[in-house]
Amino acid sequence: MISFGKSKRVNSCFNYSGVFLSERNFTKFLGDIERNSTGHIIGAKATFINWFSEANLTTVSEDSARENLGLDDNVDDETLRFEAELRTILENDCDLPKGLNAYGNVHRSFGDVSTQTIYKDVGKMIIGFMALFIYVQVMMGRFNQVEQRGFLGSTAIFNVFMAIISSWGFCFVIGLEFGPMHTLIGCILVGLGVDNSFVIVQEFENYQSIYKEKGIKISLEKRIAKGLSQAGVAITVTSMTDVMVFAIGGTTVLPSLASYSLFAAMGILFTYFYQITFFVACLALDTKRIDEKRDGLLWCKKYSADWKPNGCSQRNYLQNMFGSLGSALQSKPVKVMVLMSTIAYTAFGIYGNIQIQISFDFLKFLPEDSSLYQWHQHNHQYFPEEGYRGQIYFAETDLKMQLMHYRNLSKAVEKSMDKYLVEFDSWYIGFEKYLLEYFVDSDKELFSMSEEFFREKLARYLYSPSGGKFRHLFEFDGDIRCGQPAPRVLMNSMMFQHKNVIATSDKIEAMTWLKNVIAHENFTGKAFAMAPSYSRWEIDEVIGWELHRNLLLAIVCVLIATFVLIADIRSCFLVFLFVILNLINVVGFMHFWGLTIDIVAATNVIISVGLCVDFSAHIAHSFLHQK
Repeated sequence: MISFGKSKRVNSCFNYSGVFLSERNFTKFLGDIERNSTGHIIGAKATFINWFSEANLTTVSEDSARENLGLDDNVDDETLRFEAELRTILENDCDLPKGLNAYGNVHRSFGDVSTQTIYKDVGKMIIGFMALFIYVQVMMGRFNQVEQRGFLGSTAIFNVFMAIISSWGFCFVIGLEFGPMHTLIGCILVGLGVDNSFVIVQEFENYQSIYKEKGIKISLEKRIAKGLSQAGVAITVTSMTDVMVFAIGGTTVLPSLASYSLFAAMGILFTYFYQITFFVACLALDTKRIDEKRDGLLWCKKYSADWKPNGCSQRNYLQNMFGSLGSALQSKPVKVMVLMSTIAYTAFGIYGNIQIQISFDFLKFLPEDSSLYQWHQHNHQYFPEEGYRGQIYFAETDLKMQLMHYRNLSKAVEKSMDKYLVEFDSWYIGFEKYLLEYFVDSDKELFSMSEEFFREKLARYLYSPSGGKFRHLFEFDGDIRCGQPAPRVLMNSMMFQHKNVIATSDKIEAMTWLKNVIAHENFTGKAFAMAPSYSRWEIDEVIGWELHRNLLLAIVCVLIATFVLIADIRSCFLVFLFVILNLINVVGFMHFWGLTIDIVAATNVIISVGLCVDFSAHIAHSFLHQK
């Protein structure tokens, strides 16, 4: 709580700048203002302070710390060190009195918090991979000394790591960019690679069981060939459709999503290649060990010819469970229950698809206990009217010859700003008023003044009480000095602030309106609006269309691929139907989970297409084979 004693004096000081000697509303720097009965400010619960740093771009090195924080090139190492120290001071409350807290947000904050979060999750990832390793060992082999497949299970996981190294190396060679989301590709490849390994081993075991029941002895080479003849087709169907799905994602206009999809496609391709070569070779070696009754851990230890496995290890509980499930699905009551539940889920999914919003909320990527998350929460709480700030930039133009365009632009923006903007601070409006008041008598004189006269008056205006606040918005071809004509203007800008709207459609409408107003004036050179939030809004603007386009192309490719590789119309239709139902329910239930469509969600939806094709194609192929 910030309290003030002399209410009248305090209230007046919030309307006038002692630095720029001009009127200015300083109440926007106070949050949750408390006023007395006369309307004067007597207290506030929050305030904020802005610091502006100047980066020396000539000192930016290629190995700068900014690269580890996901920052752009417009910051040097010295600035980053200053921000780190400032952030540390602010987060330790700067020895503030009890009840007064400080929250900081600097340029590097998001990178710092993201990096810290990733390192915190490393332990969880290690535990997850350990659980996966144990699961593979349990499910791939049997519980006896000989038929356990510890070696083969390890090679199944190692096979994926080889694919990751190979695919990433290939993508780096061809010049694809690597981003934060790309780390998820490893998890996808582990899932798909282990899945393919299980399919190969299961088909091989099925053939061995058939020959064993018939009492037929067949060479290891023929057993491998028979098993791979079925498993190879199954994993080819799923792998190629997955590659096609992600390759379609690589055609998007969003660079990060395109790069992610191409990395994933190459990863799946290399995983498939290593599965049918390296892993199958390891399967042959491990099976040869079992045929010779050698120990699963110590291959040099060989058991006697009359060794027999224990009875418990020969039971396949999982296979029996799914066999019972298959039998249950044949009964009419279960069929009706499955059909009705599918219809109900799909109905909810359709409703969710209609209601789901397209919006990128970067706060979802921040831990709730982080200082940056709390800064945003408090900023929204105490400064709800604080909108989205930005600037209109003008460069490579003759400033004097464009004055009429500046006037038209300023008037056009002011005409509609009540709908889209909270604030528009145009240097031109003040400059024109300054000239008409002291130096020229009419618009004709204003727009026909000489270049020397224009530069002299521009310099005087930028050093005047009313124009001094705009001086930092100009970049000159040399140093500007008071009392001397201004050098040639290289670049200038105008400040604006969008309203704090919530709906994504309103944000896109406001951004599009301002861009159209600027484009309508046909400035020579470069003229464009830019705000930190525009990067998110532009993604929101295209992500919906891009997602629908990619999904449509992916579904068509899936339909063609399954028809060519499975060669059964009914099975292809069922796989296609499963993909459609999966998309409806995945996207629809995202709405009920409080999620929105953004770049990460779009990536995961593309992944879900690959996974659902993977599962349904396996089932369809296995069913056809059983017939």
